[in-house]
Amino acid sequence: MMRSRNSLRSALPEVRGAERFFAPILRLGAMIFLLFATVAAQKIAVLAPEKNGRSAEFAEALSGALEQQLKLIDPSLAETAFLASGAETPFNLTVEDARNIGAAIGCDYFIIVRAEDLPRYSLAKKEYFESYAAIFSVRARTGGLIDFRLSSFNGFDQKDASRLLREEIPRLGVELAAKLRQNFAMPVSESLGERPAEIPIDGSPDSTGFRPPIPYRRLSPKYPVTADLYAIAATVDIEVDLDEKGTVRRTEIVRWAGFGLDEAVETAVRAMNWRPAERNRRFEPSRFLLRYNFKKIEKED
Repeated sequence: MMRSRNSLRSALPEVRGAERFFAPILRLGAMIFLLFATVAAQKIAVLAPEKNGRSAEFAEALSGALEQQLKLIDPSLAETAFLASGAETPFNLTVEDARNIGAAIGCDYFIIVRAEDLPRYSLAKKEYFESYAAIFSVRARTGGLIDFRLSSFNGFDQKDASRLLREEIPRLGVELAAKLRQNFAMPVSESLGERPAEIPIDGSPDSTGFRPPIPYRRLSPKYPVTADLYAIAATVDIEVDLDEKGTVRRTEIVRWAGFGLDEAVETAVRAMNWRPAERNRRFEPSRFLLRYNFKKIEKED
C-alpha cells in the first residue's frame, strides 16, 4: 500500500527522533571499537637482560601468561635488538635510552624482568630461601617507567620458594595486562604552554647576572627499605620546573630505578622550600636537573 505525501511527512519527525536517539549510541560503539582496535595493535616485548637461568625462565613463563591477552614480539628478535642497543644499566635507564630501545625493538611497551633465588637468614627462621621477581614496565614512546612491581616468596628451600613464585605468574600476567590496557588508553602527556628556560651554563653569555635556584632547606631522599633489602645501587634523575615564586610546578623522572627510589626522590624534591632563580635581581621561572645516587651502606658489626 502506498502512503500519501502527507502521511510520509508526518513520519519524518519519528525518523529524525530515532536518529537523534541512536546517534550517541553509534558514536559510543565506534569509540569502543577504536579503543579495542588500538589495544589489539599494541606490541609488547618481554626481556631478561641478566644471563641467569631464573630470569630467563621467569620471562618465558610471564610471556606465556601475557600472550593469551596481548600481542607479544618474538623474544629472540626483541633480545637481539635490545643487545644491539648496548644498554649498560638495563634496570636503571634514562628515558632517552629507553626510547631508543623501544624504537630498536619496534614495540609500544617493553617489560624487563629480573628474578633470583636468594639464601636468607633470620633469628626466627634461621636459614631459608627467597625467590623474587622485579618487573619493570616501560612505555616505549616516552621511555617512562609506567609500572614497577616486586613479587617475592619465602620457602624452606630453594625449590619450595621458586615453586611459589612460579605459581604466582598467571595472576601477575592478568594484573600486568590490565595495567598495560589502562595505559594504552592514556594519551602521551604533552607539555602545556611554554616550559621555563634551562639554567644557563656557567661562563656562558646567558649566565651573566643569573643566580640559580637553591633550596632553603636541602633534604636527602630516604633509601627505601625495599631497595635496602636487595642492595640496589642506582641513579635517579629528576627534572624540575620551578616558578618565579619558588613553587615546584612540574617534576619528571628522566632516569628511573624502581624499588621505591623514584618516589623517594620526588617526595624529597617537592618537600623542599626553594628560592627561585634570579636574573638581574628579578625572580624568574627555571628548569633544572637533579641527580641522586643511591647505594646500600653496609653497617659495621
